[in-house]
Parts: sequence; structure tokens; C-alpha cells
Amino acid sequence: MQTLSKNQISNLRTQNKLLAEEAEKTGTTADRRREINSEIDANNSTISSLLTDIANYDNTIKNLVISDAQALSSAISSAMSEMTTETGLSSDTIQQLTTQFSNLANEADISSVFYATADGVKVDMMELQRLAEQQNEIINQDFASKMDEIQEAIDRASKAGDTSKVRELNEQMAEYMRQQAQYYATYAE
Repeated sequence: MQTLSKNQISNLRTQNKLLAEEAEKTGTTADRRREINSEIDANNSTISSLLTDIANYDNTIKNLVISDAQALSSAISSAMSEMTTETGLSSDTIQQLTTQFSNLANEADISSVFYATADGVKVDMMELQRLAEQQNEIINQDFASKMDEIQEAIDRASKAGDTSKVRELNEQMAEYMRQQAQYYATYAE
């Protein structure tokens, strides 16, 4: 979503620049200038809306990784406690664990975590740990990728001399670093 929105914003800004250049040309009628100004205003309104959408999206997913790690921790705790019962894992716990590793579906056989015994379904803790580590690696790559993307934007804004953008991006970087630290603390549990 963000990449698409950012591309749309870039295209609209380019369009505004071309429209402004057209308006500056000699021979452009007053009516055409009003049309151009109207188009630029509409584009600016769309840009503003897209920026709001991006900010809302960032706020929505801001703590998603952390809550996912907390949910995984909770699911593992439930599984460990249910493994000691006579009936083994409940279907709810199996579903929770399966859901927690759904982002690995293409790379891992989630069913390999579970095995049947005379006392019900149990969890292969070694396999569960392997999947958790695999998932952690993906999340670490996501953090690194996002922080690299922000750093590149900081570098571009810095070269352009846009100090307010640099400050905003530094705040975003600090927020992602805070989230990463919080994720690590949760994952370590």
C-alpha cells in the first residue's frame, strides 16, 4: 500500500510541476490558468489524503509485530501447559499456533510441530523452536529493510536540505528502533 501511495504522490507532484510550467507559459489563457489551478488544487488534496492514509496505515501496523510476538508467547505457554494434561492440546491452541506461523506457510510445514500420542496431540518443541527462529529471522529482515528504507530517505532529504523532513524521518527511525527493541524483549520471553 505504501509503495503504491508513494508512487501516486510522486506522479501527482510531477503532474503539478508540469501544470505549473504550462501555466507560466506565455499565451496561456486566463481560463486555462484557472483550470490548471483547479487541477493542482485537486492533486494537492489527493496528495494530502494519501499522506493521511500512509500515516494511518503506519499507526495501524506500528505495534503489530510486537502483538504478534506476544500472541506467539501466549500460544506457546498454552501449548506447554496443555501438553501436561491427559488430553493433550486443545483445538484452540493448535489453531493459535498454526495462525502464529501462517506467514511461514510457504516455507514450512506447520503440521510437523504437532504429533499424536495416546495422551492426545503434543508439540515437538524442537520443531516449534526452529519455526520461531525462522519467523524471527523474517521479522528481523523486515525491521532491517524498513530502517534501510528510512535511512535512504533521510540521506535524500539531507542532500536536498529539507531539515523538517530529516527531523520527521529521524523520529520515524527512532520509533522503529523502539519497536525493534520492544520486539526483541518480547521475543526473548
